[in-house]
Amino acid sequence: MTIEVKSVPEEYSYIMLHPHECGDGKEGEWETIGRQAKHQLEDDSMFSYDEFQVRCKLCGAESTFEFKLEQQMYRELKEAMEKSKKD
Repeated sequence: MTIEVKSVPEEYSYIMLHPHECGDGKEGEWETIGRQAKHQLEDDSMFSYDEFQVRCKLCGAESTFEFKLEQQMYRELKEAMEKSKKD
């Protein structure tokens, strides 16, 4: 499942706010063990896809979180270019 976010800090917050359910009512904090990023142009917008590989500090279980982040700088540049064409 890809989670849409507005910023990189929001990615880290999401991971922190969704601990691993280890069982017996225990929740383990995730630690990042890997991160991959790729960029992709979709429908005239640039997106970053960040994939975090994480491990539960309590039980050692591993998981992956995938985030989609629109690159605002790209969108603002595109809008400025379109505006300059009209002027």
